[in-house]
Parts: sequence; structure tokens; C-alpha cells
Amino acid sequence: MVPSAKRILQWEGNVCYVCRQNPGISEGFPISYWGDAEGVQACWIAPSWSVNQQGFVHPGVIASIVDDAMGHAIYHSNKVACMTADITIHHHGAVFPDHPLQIQGWVEVPDRRIIHAFARIVTASGTTAVSASGKFIPAPDPMQPPAPSLYF
Repeated sequence: MVPSAKRILQWEGNVCYVCRQNPGISEGFPISYWGDAEGVQACWIAPSWSVNQQGFVHPGVIASIVDDAMGHAIYHSNKVACMTADITIHHHGAVFPDHPLQIQGWVEVPDRRIIHAFARIVTASGTTAVSASGKFIPAPDPMQPPAPSLYF
């Protein structure tokens, strides 16, 4: 995927732990996703504090990242914020902090009630370190972000 010139889902007041962009908050992972016809992607370097006892990025952090990528892919393609109903994650290799990574998310099976999405984390060498799939349901109206035209 080649990044487009459009950043998606960055709205004022975003409280998401993974993708919020607030310079006054040091916690979280301020990831900015870019979208095109194939899905979304982001470049990211995991912070050194995100490691587990073995020295690689904690699997809980990885789960948050791929879940967020799939959520962004769904919003990019369907213009609806969703909640995760089911997620499956496969670790193909360790993800290390302080190394550049590409995060990719896409939707292959759009549906009105359940949306199937996919994500992967790719290392700088082009190796897929993590792949994931999930089923998502649309969030209630009060949980939807402002109109999509604000980000595109």
C-alpha cells in the first residue's frame, strides 16, 4: 500500500489510548493512519517502555495496535465506528521496540451487521511479525465520531 495524502480519524477530543494525538499526554501510542482504496496503514516505532520481560513488545500492546488498525480500516471503508466482537491474533515473530514498523488494516467482507477486518504488523525488512482478523459490530450512535467530512 502506498500512503495517500489524507490522515484519517484525528478529531478533537479523541480519547483513544492507541491513536489519540495529544502532546500533553505521554501515555499511549499516538499512531496516525493514512488511507487509500486498499485500507489503512501507519508507520510506528514502539516505545521502549512497551516491552515485556523477554524484551519484545508486550502482546497486549500488539493486540491493541492491530485492533485499532482494523477499527480504522472499517471506519475508512464503511464510515462507521465499531466495537470489537471477536479478535484472533497470530504472532509470527517478535516485535522489538525502537524499530520501525508498518501497521496495515483492511476490510475484506463488508456487511451491515458484522464487519470482518484484518491487520498485520510488518517489520522494516518486510517480514510479517503479526497478523490478525476480527469481527466488529457498529457502535451505538452516541459513540460515533463527528461527521466523516471533518477528516477527509
